Amino acid sequence: MGATIAQDQAADTSPPRRGAVIALTVDATARAYDITALDLGGYAASGGRRNEVFVTLIADGGDIFYQLASVSTASLDDTAVIAAGGSLAYANTYAMKLPSGAAQSFRINRNLDKYLQVKTSSGTATLRFFASSPAAT
Repeated sequence: MGATIAQDQAADTSPPRRGAVIALTVDATARAYDITALDLGGYAASGGRRNEVFVTLIADGGDIFYQLASVSTASLDDTAVIAAGGSLAYANTYAMKLPSGAAQSFRINRNLDKYLQVKTSSGTATLRFFASSPAAT
């Protein structure tokens, strides 16, 4: 059996390319950024084709809380958690933490992941963001 598209993409990781890196100041206000117009992995988002691509996020100068979403409403809350012993449930306010100096790579579906929502707990940090694989075709 041959490799899947995701395996091919993971095996063909790309470095940050000149002119293809976003360096974004992130502050303590939850904000949503529309990423649909970005040319990630060689292609802009299009509803008529596969749109999966690996991306890499790097936090610089502070912890960054993030999630990807199909809506522009940014309701991230870095303090929102389920109490010990509470029932497990998803919430729009929960976010993943990217510690300062850390990098996280993952595959996004650009038909679903249209907005990058970010915030810090206080102060500012820089989020560096780039496509780390070619787009699935």
